[in-house]
Amino acid sequence: MSYEEDQEKLLNNEDKNDKIGFKTYNLGNRDKRETYDDQSGPSKFDAIVILILVIMIGLSGFGLLKHYNVLIPSKLNDKDVRGELQNINQKDTTLQDVYNKFSDGIQTIGDSKAPKEDEIAIDSVLDSYISKIEQYNDVRTDWVDDDDEINKKIEEKLEEQQNVVQDLEELIIQQESDIQILKPVFSKNIYTYKELQNGIKILLIQSTTEGIHMTITLNIGKKNDPEDKPGLTELLFRCLQTNFLIEIFNNYTTLTVQLSLFEELNAKFQELYNILTKPQFIDIEKNAKDLFDDLMLDSKSGDLEYVSDFLSQQSQLNELTILNVDSEQLYQQYISHISADTISIVFNTQEEQEKILDKLFQSDLTKLKNLHRFQQPIFQNKYPLGRHILKFKSDTEVLTLLSMSDQFSCQRFLAYLLPKPFYGAMWQNHLLITLDIDLSNVLNSINKLIQFLDYLKQADETQLQYLYSQMLATEELIFNTKYEENLISTGQNLFSDPIYALKGQESLPIFDKDEFDQYVSNLANNFIVLIGSENFQYNSTYESQKDDSIFILDAILNKIHQGFTYDLKPLVKLFELNNQYQFQLPAISPFLPENLAIISVCQEPVYKIQGFGFQQVDDLSLTVKDGKFDGSREPKFETVEYVCEFPLPDFQVDCLEKEKNAQFSLTPFQIASNVWWKPSRLGAMVFTGLFIEKPESTLAQGKTMLKLLQKYYTELSKRLFQQEFLFGYELSFKETINGLNIQMLSYSEKQSEFQDKVFDLMGIDDEQLFYYVKDLLNKDIKRFHDQKLSLLTQQYYLPKIMLRPINTPQEIINVLDEVDYQKFLEFQGSLLSSKIEVLNIGNILPNDSAFEDSQETYLTRTLNLKGQNLKYIVQRESNNDMTSSVLNYYQTGLKNIETTSKLYFYADFLQSYSNNYFKMGQQVLIKRKPLGCADGLQVYMQGVLPSEGNKEIEKFLKQANLDLSNLQDEDILEQKLYTINKLYNEIKFKSLQEEGQFIWDKIVNKNYAFNEIQDVIKYLDDAFPQKLRECANLVMQGQMSVQVYAVDQSIENTEGIQSLEQLIDQDVYECFFTL
Repeated sequence: MSYEEDQEKLLNNEDKNDKIGFKTYNLGNRDKRETYDDQSGPSKFDAIVILILVIMIGLSGFGLLKHYNVLIPSKLNDKDVRGELQNINQKDTTLQDVYNKFSDGIQTIGDSKAPKEDEIAIDSVLDSYISKIEQYNDVRTDWVDDDDEINKKIEEKLEEQQNVVQDLEELIIQQESDIQILKPVFSKNIYTYKELQNGIKILLIQSTTEGIHMTITLNIGKKNDPEDKPGLTELLFRCLQTNFLIEIFNNYTTLTVQLSLFEELNAKFQELYNILTKPQFIDIEKNAKDLFDDLMLDSKSGDLEYVSDFLSQQSQLNELTILNVDSEQLYQQYISHISADTISIVFNTQEEQEKILDKLFQSDLTKLKNLHRFQQPIFQNKYPLGRHILKFKSDTEVLTLLSMSDQFSCQRFLAYLLPKPFYGAMWQNHLLITLDIDLSNVLNSINKLIQFLDYLKQADETQLQYLYSQMLATEELIFNTKYEENLISTGQNLFSDPIYALKGQESLPIFDKDEFDQYVSNLANNFIVLIGSENFQYNSTYESQKDDSIFILDAILNKIHQGFTYDLKPLVKLFELNNQYQFQLPAISPFLPENLAIISVCQEPVYKIQGFGFQQVDDLSLTVKDGKFDGSREPKFETVEYVCEFPLPDFQVDCLEKEKNAQFSLTPFQIASNVWWKPSRLGAMVFTGLFIEKPESTLAQGKTMLKLLQKYYTELSKRLFQQEFLFGYELSFKETINGLNIQMLSYSEKQSEFQDKVFDLMGIDDEQLFYYVKDLLNKDIKRFHDQKLSLLTQQYYLPKIMLRPINTPQEIINVLDEVDYQKFLEFQGSLLSSKIEVLNIGNILPNDSAFEDSQETYLTRTLNLKGQNLKYIVQRESNNDMTSSVLNYYQTGLKNIETTSKLYFYADFLQSYSNNYFKMGQQVLIKRKPLGCADGLQVYMQGVLPSEGNKEIEKFLKQANLDLSNLQDEDILEQKLYTINKLYNEIKFKSLQEEGQFIWDKIVNKNYAFNEIQDVIKYLDDAFPQKLRECANLVMQGQMSVQVYAVDQSIENTEGIQSLEQLIDQDVYECFFTL
C-alpha cells in the first residue's frame, strides 16, 4: 500500500475519527521485516537514504495527523456519549495500521521537527527512489501486508492484558509458575493450593488477659493413614515428644499451648522449631497397644463420625499392622506430610503484638524457608456461617444417604441442586443427603431420588453450567465472609472445609457435563443408607455382638434396591409422596445476576407437596424471620422468608407471576441483564435507567472511582439542572455493586429532551469541581465508612449472599490519594465506552386510581427557598374539622446525614418542650419532614387562626432554642437516647416486601452512602452535646408558612398563591401535605 493510498484512506475515515479513540498496541518485534538474499538489493548508501525517507514519512504523517484532527489516544477529548454509542462497534483495520505506522514514526523521532527546506529536499529524494522501492515487493511489513495476522496478534495481546490479575495484594508469591492460586478473592486470608499441598503450618498467637495462647495447625490427619496401617497418624502424635496439647482430627492436627509468662515464648518457639525439623518419638510399643484398644472400643459405637471414618478408610482394623510399627516408619510418615520449608504465621494480638513479633523473628523459626507473615486476619461477617451439622441418633426421624465418592465439586453441585424435601450437606469427605420421612417409605423416597439423578443426566448442559457458576460465585462470597469465633478454628478450616481448601482442578469454575453424568450414574449404585434403628444407639459400655457387625457390613452397605429386614421405629409421617415425582430445573431467572446482588422476589423458598398446598421449610437455614426487631436483642432465625444461605432451588415457583406481583408490591427486581428496577408509585412518571458497567477488576479502585464519578455527576447536575428540578424531574447517580446506575424520573413528554441533557452533562470536564468532590469523598470515607455494614450486622440479619468483601477506610483513602484529574478523565472515558444500557419504561405502573383516596401526593421537586419567607396556601382534603390551623415548614437544605440526624433530635426535643409550653388541649405536632431532595422541620398547630398561629410558633421556637442552648450535657444525652430508642422502634418490617426495600436501599442502591434511620442512629451515637446544641440554627435558613383551610372556606380571594409565584417566578403546582 503506497503512502498516497494511506493518506486517501485517512481522509475517507476523517468523520469516524472524530468519534472513535484508538489504543496503540506495542507489538514489539512483530514489525520486523523479512529479509531475502537478493544480490540486486540496495547499497549502504541506499539504506541510509531509505532510513531518512522512513523518518520523514513519519514526520509527514505527524503533520497529517494535525491537519486532519486525528485524535491522540492519551488525550481523551471527545466525550459525546451518543456518538460513542453509535460508533462503538465500528472498526477499520487499515486506518489503525496507518495510525500505528505514524505512531512508530513519532516515537522514533520524538518531538523534533525538520525544517521545511529539508522536507522539500527529501521529497525530491522520495521521487527518485519511488521506483526502486517498488522493486522490492518481497520486503513487506507485517502491519501493511498481513491485516488478518496483525488483528489476531492484537486480539491475543488484548486478551492477555485483560487476564492479568491485578489484586493479589501483599500475598503474591513470586514463583507463579509453581503455584495455583486458589481463588482471586479480596480477602487477606488467601492461601494458595501450593501451600495447602505442601503441608502448610499455621501458627496463631493471641494475647489475652489470661495469658498467651499459641496454636499450630498441621495439614495431616486421620485421612493420611496408609491403607494398610489405619491409626498410624494418631500413633505418630501419641509418640511425639512434646509439651504441646495435641488433638488429631480427620483432616488436620492441632498443637496448642497456653503460657502464663511472656518469657516462656522463647522456649516454646524453640520447641516448635524442633518439632518441625527434628521430631523425637518415645514409647512406640506401649502407645500402639493403647491406641489399638481405643480403636477397637470406638468400632463398637454407632456414632456417625466413626462410620464416616470407617467408610473413608474402607479397611478393617488389623492388630498386627498397628502394633508392628517402628520409629523409622513413624519418621517417614512424619516427614512425608510435614515439610519444614513453609510456615505461615497469623497474628491476632493486642498490646503485646510487637513484643511477640520481635521474639518470634529472633527465634530459630526464621530459619525455615518461605516464611510468610499474615498480619491480623480480617473477617467481615459478624455471624457464624451456620452450616447444617447433621448428627445421627436413634431418636431422630432422619434418613441419611452417604455418598462414597470424594469428588467434591460434583458433590457440592448435587447438594446445590437437590429438590426439597431432600437436603444435602458436606460431612468430612462425603455428601450427606437427609430426608425427614416415615422409614416405611424409605425405598420409595430413594427411588424418587434416583429418578432425579436420571433427570439430571438429561438436563440442558447450558443451564447446568449456569447454575454451577452461580454455585461457585456463592461459595466464593462465603469464603470471603466466613467468621470464626476463635483462632484455632481459623487454621482448621483451611484443611477441613472444601470451600477453603479445594482440591485440584475443581477450584476452576469449569463445569464438565460428562464428569457430572458419570458421578450421578455411579451414585445411583453406590449409596450407603443409615437408618434410625435401636441398634444404632451409642453406648460406651456396650459389648459387641454379631448383629453389630452385620449391621455395619450388611445393612449399611446394602444397595438401595435391596430391601431392609430390620425392626424399624414407627415414625410420624411428615410428607406424603407418591411415585409420580416430577422434576425440572429452575428457569434461568433474571433474579440471579453474576454480581451476587440477589434481591429476588422469586427466592422465597416455599414448596408444593401434593395434598398439602404451600408449606414453609423448617428452621435448618440461617435466614431472617418476618418479624419485628427492637434492637435490644439478637434476632432469632426461625424460618426461611427471603434469601437462602445456599439457595436450594424451588422447582415450583412461577417467576413470571412473581414479577407481575412485584409491580404492585413495590419490591425491587431486575428487568434487564444489568438494570434493576425499583417500582414507584409516581403514576405520572417514566423511569429511565442507564447502567454503566465497571471496567476495574479490583474492589478498592473500582468502588472509589465509581464513587468519585457518582459525586462528580451529582454535583454537576445540581448546578446545571436546578431549573429542571423545580418542574418535577428527579435525577440520581447511584453506585451499585459493579457499576453506576443513572436513574431519571421525569414527565414523559419531556423524556427524550431531558435524556439528551444528561448525555451532554456526562461529557463536561471541570477540574475544579473534581478536586472539590474528591475532598468531599475523602471526608465522607473517614467519617462514615466504618458504619456502612456494621450497624446492620450488629442489630439486624443481613443475608450473607449479599455481602461483599470490603476494603478498610485507609485502603480506600490510599487509592483516592493516588487519583489525579488525568486518571479520572481516563476512567470516565473508559466507563462511557464500555457499556451503557438505556431503558425506557412506559407508564406500566399502577394507575392513579389505585390511590385516589390517599391524602399523600409525592412532591418530586426540591423547593429552593434561599432564605425566603414564603406563604403557601393549600386546601384541606377533609371537612371533618372546621377549625383553621397553621403549618410552618422550615427547609434546612438538601438531605445529608448531619442535617437529617439533627432534625430527628431537634423534632423530639421541640415536641417534648411543647408539652409544657402550650396551654392544655392545644394540639401541636412537630416532626422532621423531607420534601423531594430537600429536608426540613414541620410544625403543625391545630385550632388556631393561621396568622396568630404563625406568631405563636415563631415565639415558641425562639424560647425553645434559648432553652436548648442552656441545657445541661446530661439532659441533652438523655434526650438523645430517647431519639435513638424511638428510631430503633421504627425499624419494623411489616411485610416481606418492606424488608426487601430496606435491604435494597442499604446494599444495592447505596453501598456506603446515606441510609436514613440506621445512619442517623450511628451519627447520634457519636454526637457530642455541643454538636446537638447547634440544632437551634436549623430553622434560620428558610421558612414556608402553610395556611390550611377547611373545604368550605374560599381561598380564591387570597394572595398567597400569587405572591409565591412572584417570588420564585414559576408556576406553583398544587401540593398537599400529610397532616
